[in-house]
Amino acid sequence: MSTKTKACPMCGETILAIAKKCKHCLEYLEINDESSVKEHGEHLAGEQKINLWTRAELNKLKKEYSKTDTKDLAVKLGRTLEAVRFQAKKLHLKKTKSYMQSLYKEASKLAAKKTTEKTTEKTTKKAAVDIWTKTELSMLRKEYSKTDTKDLAVKLGRTLEAVRFQAKKLHLKKTKSYMQSLYESQRKIVQSLYEPQRKIESKPDNEETYYTIKKILRMKLPVKLDNRVRSIIEKVFFESIKYMEKEECEYVYSRINKKVKATARAKAAWIVQLSEFYSVLFKACEQHNKKSLLSDNAHNLICAALLYFIDPFDIIPDHTLGTGYVDDFYVLQLCLGKIKRKDADILNELFKKIKE
Repeated sequence: MSTKTKACPMCGETILAIAKKCKHCLEYLEINDESSVKEHGEHLAGEQKINLWTRAELNKLKKEYSKTDTKDLAVKLGRTLEAVRFQAKKLHLKKTKSYMQSLYKEASKLAAKKTTEKTTEKTTKKAAVDIWTKTELSMLRKEYSKTDTKDLAVKLGRTLEAVRFQAKKLHLKKTKSYMQSLYESQRKIVQSLYEPQRKIESKPDNEETYYTIKKILRMKLPVKLDNRVRSIIEKVFFESIKYMEKEECEYVYSRINKKVKATARAKAAWIVQLSEFYSVLFKACEQHNKKSLLSDNAHNLICAALLYFIDPFDIIPDHTLGTGYVDDFYVLQLCLGKIKRKDADILNELFKKIKE
């Protein structure tokens, strides 16, 4: 076997003189004799033919790669972009610093254009917002400290939130005299609301009705409940208030009459009295549905208490001897303890009818 060597015309590495393909760059070498051409053709018959790089193409690649765009150079050479990049990497060719700087400048220009387009879009969106004029701002500075914000918003043709936001932005505040006048006006309104209630309290006829709820709250339970049981009943009752809706109230109205009649027949006097108290709560709900006398909070409290009273299998089941309705009595006290004065007056008048 011959040991003569030569340099590969493609990569310059040393290979055998009789080699037909370089073992370093895997490129096929130029073939001169006819026998080798036949052998080379037979070798490529089963494989895909490779478009070999000529010396002219390689020289052009070495000259122009460092300064020109790779895509343009691939078009000139009639090669793919990947083939040009692979051959340049194989020949250790690199771009010059000046060319890379020019590429960086072009990229920065494109980024600047995109940012300007985004800013223009934002400015157009902001332009759609009703911007405050100088006259409006001067009017706001003059009148904000002394006038009502709602009236000022109507004058300016702005929303209340917009006026408040702009005043906060300009660090505007109300004067002390204006805030004192507001406080006095609100105090008079509150006094006017509670004056008729105080007159009712002073009357001897209504004194008993006003303290009816208080009397129920002061009543001792027939059987003492542990603190643990009380905490469980409170959790169940107050959580049920959150889920009171029309369907639950309608279910209560359909079942309460049977429950009241059943408890009214009980032998224990306190259970009979308990049924009368719950019948009063049911009457208050009926009046509320017709005339909407009670507040929503009071209505939800009463419906939740009635729902607990209807359930026979509550915390302490109703069929347990002696203590079956103690938890229902405690729920009644919890319900009445959370009712406010206006709603309490309506309930007290209904409790008065029972005592009479």
